[in-house]
Amino acid sequence: MFIETVDPSFRIPKLVVNVVCNTYSGEKFSGEIFLDGTGSCTPRKILDFLNSESLFLPVKTSSQETPRLISKNALILVETSRFIPDVRKETSAFLTQRRNALFQVQSLGSLHAEILIDTPKDQARVLDVLNLAQRFLPVLYEEKYCLLNSNRILEVLET
Repeated sequence: MFIETVDPSFRIPKLVVNVVCNTYSGEKFSGEIFLDGTGSCTPRKILDFLNSESLFLPVKTSSQETPRLISKNALILVETSRFIPDVRKETSAFLTQRRNALFQVQSLGSLHAEILIDTPKDQARVLDVLNLAQRFLPVLYEEKYCLLNSNRILEVLET
């Protein structure tokens, strides 16, 4: 038998992150995602959350409605505004390299962005990052920290 409780001591603490989601169908909407844990929200926590094994994520788009359950495969680009205007300072703690590139992305077309590379220097090529088994790649796009779905990238041209 299961009993639902509203006792706050049984709830997992969550960090709220404001995002803008761009989907494969061309929809763009704002909402909030919820990361497990306490403390400060970092770019690494957001990246790890989107690259986790779960196939769907809840996105709260309105305080009156229940969260939408969105397939991670349907997401093309997830924009965060949390790190503006100091995005470069905030992300530099775990990033070793940055490369400018032109991405050809399904449903979005051309996207000029800086790909953020967190690998050893001998594996710090754009090709190495693209061939990692991660679903989402960190990029700086229009001075925002964003996560680009690697399954939706058609072609990349380093600039």
